[in-house]
Amino acid sequence: MLYYAGSFVQTFFEIKAGLMITEIFLIFLPSFLFIKLVYGNFLKTIEFKVPGPKALAFSIFVALCGFGFTTVITIFQSIICSPPEQMIKQLQKAIMADSAAGFFSIIVITALLPAICEEIMFRGMILNALVKKYSPFYSALICGALFGIFHFSFYRFVPTAVIGFYLSMLKISTGSILPSMAAHFINNFVIVVITNGEWYFEKGIRPSMHLIFLIEGLILFSFVIFPFVIGSMFRASGRKNEAGQKDGAARLTDAGADS
Repeated sequence: MLYYAGSFVQTFFEIKAGLMITEIFLIFLPSFLFIKLVYGNFLKTIEFKVPGPKALAFSIFVALCGFGFTTVITIFQSIICSPPEQMIKQLQKAIMADSAAGFFSIIVITALLPAICEEIMFRGMILNALVKKYSPFYSALICGALFGIFHFSFYRFVPTAVIGFYLSMLKISTGSILPSMAAHFINNFVIVVITNGEWYFEKGIRPSMHLIFLIEGLILFSFVIFPFVIGSMFRASGRKNEAGQKDGAARLTDAGADS
């Protein structure tokens, strides 16, 4: 239903306006109403907590490493099964800017709004329900798969599912939705910047080979260390889960003693 509604909106309106309407009215608003009706306290449910400097710095690190990891996956996937040229052009059209003001509006529509609206739906509403039934790892795995399906593209499923998985792990391990919002924003922001940077290549303006080798090296480095980053979040989420279980057991013991 969301697919057909989103497709209609993005076809009926100009693509950028359609994306904005989709994010606000088809993703954020239903999620907000559901959380309010079922759980009551919206901010508490989505775990809207201001993270410390360490957690914020870690979210930036995760976002950059995750971007490098998914870039390598996307390259390998395109070798095996390349997406249609028309699909690539359509995606580029949605995030290409022709002015500074246009670039700012694209950042808002394709980076800021998804970082807020999609995180509230997936890491705020869906993940919140999953962790009550499954372990942190399996909750993140399921949430990541749903995030991949949500993008309604066979060619984008694997990269977006990986993004959804590590954003879920980030939210669970930090206990706040803000780090996953920050990481989501950084991922989309970098994509917009790189896509618009292709304009310089078309004009014959190319970076030095040293810079290209540095970027490629950082991407490969991110690919290698990212599993270890996931491991650190897995261990942190396990510690938080154990602490939560101990707190719950302590409250039950205190309640039994009082009765």
